[in-house]
Amino acid sequence: MKYLLEFYCLLRYEASERLSDAILDNLLLRIDAELGKCIPGDLFQEHYNKWLQAMSRRHGGEFDDPFFRQTVSPNVEHCLRFKEYIETAFNLKHRGKAHTSPHQRLELRLLITMFKDEEVHTFRAGRSMGHTAVNQFARGVHSWTRESCRTS
Repeated sequence: MKYLLEFYCLLRYEASERLSDAILDNLLLRIDAELGKCIPGDLFQEHYNKWLQAMSRRHGGEFDDPFFRQTVSPNVEHCLRFKEYIETAFNLKHRGKAHTSPHQRLELRLLITMFKDEEVHTFRAGRSMGHTAVNQFARGVHSWTRESCRTS
C-alpha cells in the first residue's frame, strides 16, 4: 500500500507532466495494432517468463543461462509468433473439418441420388459389379469359430 501511495505522489506532485505521461505510457503495453488492446507490462513479462521457464526445462537448460538471457529472451515475442509468421508468409489458412456441400451440377446430384437409392456404399451379399463381393467379416467369424472348435 505504501508503494502505491509513493507512486501516486511521485506522479501527482514530484514528476513533470511529461515524465508522468512517460511513466504511465510504459505501464501498459499494446501488443497488437488494435486500439484498446493493452495489457499491464508486468503481466506481459510474467507471461513470457512462464514460457521461458517451460522452454528451459524442456531443453535441459537453466532459466538464467546466457543463451536464454541473451538470445531467446529478447526474441521471445518472435519465437511465440513464429507459426503465425509462417502462415502469413506462405498464405496458409486453417482448414475446416466440415465437408463442403455436394456439387450442384445436375449430373452429379442425379448420380448421388442413384448411389443412395441403390445403397452402393453398403455391402450386399451376392452383388456383382464385375467382381464378386466377398463378405470378409463372415469369412473371419467362420475361420475363428473353426479354430476355436479345434482347440477345445
